[in-house]
Amino acid sequence: MDKLLERFNGDKLAADAIRGKYLDEGENSLEDLFDRITDAILPNYIKTQKLLYPNSWKNQAYRKVNWRNELFEEFNSLTILPQGSILSNLGTKKLGSLSNCFVIGQPADSYGGIMQKDEQLVHLMKRRGGVGLDISTLRFSGAITSNTAKSSTGATSFMSRFSNSTNEVAQNGRRGALMLSMHCNHIDILDFIHKKIDNKSISGANISVKFTNEFMDSVIQNKDHILRFPYDADIKGLGRKANLAEYNELIEHDNGIFTKRVKAAEIYKAVAKSAWTCADPGQLFEDIHHEYSPDSVYAQYRGVTTNPCGEIFMQAFDACRLIAQNLLKCVSNPYTAHANINYDRLFEVSKEVQIINDIIVDLEIVEIKKIIDKIKSDPEDKKVKRTELELWQNILEVTRSGRRTGSGITALGDMLAALNVQYGSRESFDIVEKVFRTKLQGELTATIELAEAKGPFKGWDKDLEYEFDKRGRPVKGKNQFYQNLLEEFPDLVLSMCKHGRRNVSWSTVAPTGTISLMAQVTSGVEPLFSPYYMRKRKVNPSDNALRFDSMDEHGVKWVNYPVLHPQLKIWAEINRGVAYNEELDINSSADIEAIYNASPWFDACANDIHFKNRISMQAIIQKYTTHSISSTLNLHKDVTVAEIEEIYLLAYKTKLKGVTVYRDTSKNGVLEHMNKVESEEFKENNAPKRPKVLKGEVYKTTVKGVPYTVVIGLKDSKPYEIFCSPDLNIKDSEVQIKKVKRGEYNFVGDSG
Repeated sequence: MDKLLERFNGDKLAADAIRGKYLDEGENSLEDLFDRITDAILPNYIKTQKLLYPNSWKNQAYRKVNWRNELFEEFNSLTILPQGSILSNLGTKKLGSLSNCFVIGQPADSYGGIMQKDEQLVHLMKRRGGVGLDISTLRFSGAITSNTAKSSTGATSFMSRFSNSTNEVAQNGRRGALMLSMHCNHIDILDFIHKKIDNKSISGANISVKFTNEFMDSVIQNKDHILRFPYDADIKGLGRKANLAEYNELIEHDNGIFTKRVKAAEIYKAVAKSAWTCADPGQLFEDIHHEYSPDSVYAQYRGVTTNPCGEIFMQAFDACRLIAQNLLKCVSNPYTAHANINYDRLFEVSKEVQIINDIIVDLEIVEIKKIIDKIKSDPEDKKVKRTELELWQNILEVTRSGRRTGSGITALGDMLAALNVQYGSRESFDIVEKVFRTKLQGELTATIELAEAKGPFKGWDKDLEYEFDKRGRPVKGKNQFYQNLLEEFPDLVLSMCKHGRRNVSWSTVAPTGTISLMAQVTSGVEPLFSPYYMRKRKVNPSDNALRFDSMDEHGVKWVNYPVLHPQLKIWAEINRGVAYNEELDINSSADIEAIYNASPWFDACANDIHFKNRISMQAIIQKYTTHSISSTLNLHKDVTVAEIEEIYLLAYKTKLKGVTVYRDTSKNGVLEHMNKVESEEFKENNAPKRPKVLKGEVYKTTVKGVPYTVVIGLKDSKPYEIFCSPDLNIKDSEVQIKKVKRGEYNFVGDSG
């Protein structure tokens, strides 16, 4: 039997996902994968242990093999789960970064600046990195320019360029992911909000709006808001001219600042309406980020935007590496009446994750140097490779300087279920608070001990973090994050003020899709999506042997896997004496629903939990997390725009750093409820009769460098037929598909 399939008890989805994303050439099992990861980390790990615990080290009988076995077991037991690029690249011969995500800042307001950022994001994505880019610095539509065009097409017109570059890179095993953000002050903010509403444009990027406290308070109080360019211009001295202008009237001031008076609530309603329609844009609460983040008191580390999934707010050219701990592993006697959390174990694993993550920073520095050396040795002209070389040199310097890490978690939903506690209940809040407080305590202890042994991050300054009394004791944090630390962990703060800390910022909650499949648990902090569902996995275009079940409007192929939650099976075996094999037909099994209804997941799946409870849960976790949280509020398809507005305002008032919603059916998702799949994909076996003329939607894609035109014929607004060819020369986005005879069709658009 296939080693991976055997390890996953026949779970083909998990086996295919791990094989396709993480196994290196010659690797056939998880053991092979973790052997590689362990051997790459081990030399630095042993050196670090000696520095951290010099006295105990001298008295230990451990040899190198013992340390290796212990480190390997932490990975192989799926207790500590390196993510993404670490699993894919560490210890291989690939020339690639270990970072999962990057931020490249803001483009200069010129075509040269735009082209430079476009080139930078491509260079990062080709080495498997997701990228964040804030476009607030680009001038608004209609602004006067000094080039032959005379006026600018506006910041939002360049979103397609960045999106298309991402789609182009994300082929043949490369992975592209992009976040585009814009500040709520920008004059083109409404255009930005509407940019993805058709679910076709900007298909290669997530988008988010950066909201300030000033804007949000204006929404709550139904006040006006002054849009401006530059977006960060000081408008206090502009006075009556800006504040008494007609609504939506563009005003140019003597100092080169432009303003436009708007109703803040109208902008906010547009955000809610767009999110209702297409699940974009997300929201980033910029001032809250800065108030509750350890890096924001440092000018050189102050974040400007996030990575594609929103959990790491960083400055330009910073990057982050991600490792998650499996919270289910801290539960003793799971799914029984004797289940409990081993908090001592949780504390030690949290320390260990932080230590390993700091080691990964050093290993990443080595990988970046290899990339730089490769670029220098490339035969291209120096001018051609200058942007890429400077990019990686900047990333190297920032990585060395801040030593940012992303220590996270997965399996929160299953941890609660293992304790027989319902996600979103009062009891779950109390447990989660203690769990994440313990996690932060372990991480903070580790980063302080690492600083004492190896030195703090560059520029560490206790006076930027705290105010001190005459005796030199910290009495007040310079922002709310440091104040919270002082109140929760006063002894650790005293130690940090003495020794510093190793990492400028260190914890997060990132998406854990594939590693959660590996561990066969719920993803990140999310509740269980559904006890049984259909999961779609993107097909790599270079893998011609793999079947595909569907193709989306962008020409991307997907293979479908029916999934029965693995932990539900374990619960059933323990509590019902029912053993399931992996060949179970979840479409026809009559007892699955009864098993689920008796389980601790019942009525606590993603669509079951009230958004107020989801936000309360996220607020608890955010208090003990230095970066942000990647989490999506799943909403029923009947939710109203007004309810989404309510969600956003509650998230702001609860001091979340950001919030994202997904209304069921608003766009295609990777996970789909089985009843949806059955009704929309599998019910009809006989195609209805084709009318003589069908409306057709036209899309462009590239396969192995060859441009293709894809035409999807629609009947009753649903896909009926598809044509795909490199020889179709169609300029229009919509056509009429006229059937001439069997096998012969004409495509007629507005341009003929």
